[in-house]
Amino acid sequence: MIIIIIGYYKRKQSQNSKQFQLIIEELKNQKDEKLPSKEINISTENVLKILQGLDNFEKNELFLKKNCSLNFVASKTNTNSTYLSKVIQTHKQKKFIQYITDLRIDYALERLKNDTKFRAYNIKSIALELGYKSPESFSKDFKKRTKIYPSYYIKKINETEA
Repeated sequence: MIIIIIGYYKRKQSQNSKQFQLIIEELKNQKDEKLPSKEINISTENVLKILQGLDNFEKNELFLKKNCSLNFVASKTNTNSTYLSKVIQTHKQKKFIQYITDLRIDYALERLKNDTKFRAYNIKSIALELGYKSPESFSKDFKKRTKIYPSYYIKKINETEA
């Protein structure tokens, strides 16, 4: 029985290690790929303004705000929530919630990799810093996106720098 448990543990460690390496490679090779967009009933001029607004929104890291709702982002991009939602779905190829989640997780991956002080925070503090209301939501989103838990990612980053 103990051999089975040890075997399972070793296999899980190997899977986590491989997944960690994939994440690191993805961070190195990350490119902003534009996918072809569907037709939407918004003028090209408005779409470009909204995309510019989203670019500014991302550069200013406003996705880290706790109150980051569709209406909040619409007001920051000078548009309405319907247009914003359509532009995100067509040009970012995701729903609004997934868009915000991806921005937060990408930010977390990059900051944890590069900021030793941030890595020293506990998971709850990291989650709050990223705009999450609970550490459970952050861990769940991190695991869903990367297939490993944030604590494991932090541990491996610290090991590679030691």
